[in-house]
Amino acid sequence: PHRSGASIPDAWSQLSGSQRFRETIFQSISARTAGFNTIDIANLTNSGKLWLCGLMTIGGSPAGTAGGIKTVTFVLLILSGWCVLRRRNELEAFHRSIPETLLRKATTVVLLYIAMVFTITMILSVAMRNEQLIDILFEVNSACGTVGFSTGVTERLDAFGKILMTLGMLIGRVGPLTLVVALGASVKTENYTYPRENVLIG
Repeated sequence: PHRSGASIPDAWSQLSGSQRFRETIFQSISARTAGFNTIDIANLTNSGKLWLCGLMTIGGSPAGTAGGIKTVTFVLLILSGWCVLRRRNELEAFHRSIPETLLRKATTVVLLYIAMVFTITMILSVAMRNEQLIDILFEVNSACGTVGFSTGVTERLDAFGKILMTLGMLIGRVGPLTLVVALGASVKTENYTYPRENVLIG
């Protein structure tokens, strides 16, 4: 959609409204796992990169090849907040109740995924001080979400950085929860419960 060497602002100004809409939709869908880009990712604004980071974090739907936390996990968190605001005692959707165990698993997936992205980003930001934080965050999100987008940071990584990115891709593909469950398969399940206690939130 733009000539070689042209920046996105220059190329973007030459597109019609329908073409801009097309490019926006295509890149938003591609960010979920495909990794195809029709514009130069490196020339995106920081807000554009951050938006794509959010889409790559959500990823695709379960039982597919997409990475990220998965769309159903994201929707469960949204539903949980909506039910709290509506003062519902159970997680509900489409006149059905969703088991609390699924919400706990969804929350665990999100926490583990964010922890993985945060940890890799922090390590790389210390090792690559000449790079912008948003570019490193984008690159890590792309790797952990098995997307394939790049701002050019990956090719400048040293051996240690490439190993970190490779681990991020492997864990992101397998799934952090699946990996943790596999590692803790020998942990004995306890069949007792403790007395309940209320704590302050917010």
